[in-house]
Amino acid sequence: MMNKQRLSIIIVSLIGMGSTFMPWVLMDDVSENGAHSSSWLTFAMFVLCIVFALLGKQENKMVLGQRLAVILCSLIAIGYAVLIIWGLKTQMDKVSQHPLFRFSPEAQELLQHVIVGWGLYVLIGAGIGVIVLSLIYGKSSKPLSDEVEVQE
Repeated sequence: MMNKQRLSIIIVSLIGMGSTFMPWVLMDDVSENGAHSSSWLTFAMFVLCIVFALLGKQENKMVLGQRLAVILCSLIAIGYAVLIIWGLKTQMDKVSQHPLFRFSPEAQELLQHVIVGWGLYVLIGAGIGVIVLSLIYGKSSKPLSDEVEVQE
């Protein structure tokens, strides 16, 4: 039976992978997700987390090297998402100060409707979740089969 740490990391990594297809930028009824841009890096980082969780004996907790690799991959995904959020906000500030937009109420109204999508926040949450699970279950974690008692 698979270890709780490994299974938990796989489940949260699958959520992180799914966040690539969730809205990253929203503007009224239009949305842009990570799959429409060059944001496949985050998807790949969560795939690597799953690969590291599947290496070795499934009954045992992950060794230190595996946990560090999973934490590093999660940090890269989180960092990329934070850069996307920061870049979007910076670009919107620059555009709003441009002379063509500054004196146009319609353009200012349009810029107010561009927001960071919830998919980026799910991605950050999944990355933090993988890190926390790596650290919490890293100390002592039993296989799932040890917790289930069969009644006859």
